[in-house]
Amino acid sequence: MLQYRAFVHIIAKIAKCASDTDVCCKVRCGKRRLDTQLFTKDKANFAEFPWMLAILYRNDYHCGASLIHPQVALTAAHCVQNPGPYKVRAGEWDRYSRGEPLDHEDRAAEKIIIHPAYNANSLKNDIALIIVDEPFPLQDNIGVVCLPHQNSYIIQQECLVTGWGKTSHHTLWRSNILKKTILPVVSHGFCQMLLQFYLGSTFTLDSTFICAGGQNKDTCQGDGGSPLMSVRECSSIRALDRPADGAAWLPQQCLRIRSLKKRLGSFQFLNQSLAKQREKFRSHEKNIDKSI
Repeated sequence: MLQYRAFVHIIAKIAKCASDTDVCCKVRCGKRRLDTQLFTKDKANFAEFPWMLAILYRNDYHCGASLIHPQVALTAAHCVQNPGPYKVRAGEWDRYSRGEPLDHEDRAAEKIIIHPAYNANSLKNDIALIIVDEPFPLQDNIGVVCLPHQNSYIIQQECLVTGWGKTSHHTLWRSNILKKTILPVVSHGFCQMLLQFYLGSTFTLDSTFICAGGQNKDTCQGDGGSPLMSVRECSSIRALDRPADGAAWLPQQCLRIRSLKKRLGSFQFLNQSLAKQREKFRSHEKNIDKSI
């Protein structure tokens, strides 16, 4: 079995055990359904990433997010900085299909918590939590992703990313079926050098960012808030960092090395924000992964 953990473009970790028996990771988070027939190489199967959420703004698809608790979505602050109303959709796969094995579930955003030090220009601290009005049911197509431990470091050279964003800069259309791709992690120094080419030699990349992309593969407009995930030993996926839209993209590019991911070093923000909601969540606490 596989289990996933998410940073925001979070890095999530996937772990792999030798058999289908969960021998070491006694957690509910990060488990994906792999008993479905492979759809295509770059499109996810139904329920393959059950923590993947769609944020709807005025009932239209707007951004991605990750479910970290039955009542909490983790996303990018730039996705929810404008006044609502917002909805969160779980269990979605094909945005235009009504014939999936299990229906998606919609919840209203009851409260949005944006990092107090979020900077809309630099996208520093580009992280937010959405508290929905009712908890999502945990089932085959709806689950929670694991979060990395506070002192986690990325040791993988490649990570996995999912989203319903554009497949190319040259198209106006976003993908109807959830897409997935593997992205190489790029060093901070090399990423800064590339960004200076576009943004000027005085540009300094904040140390909290993670860069990933290249080989003609990347996230694109509409993938903001979606998780960047890494494989963890013993079948778990952790979300590490989410893809950023807007100012974080290099000009006019979608398929280049330019996915800036905000390293979720904001564990204090997460812990404090969730602690304030504990009473509301008490009946569902057994489903919260303790790493958050």
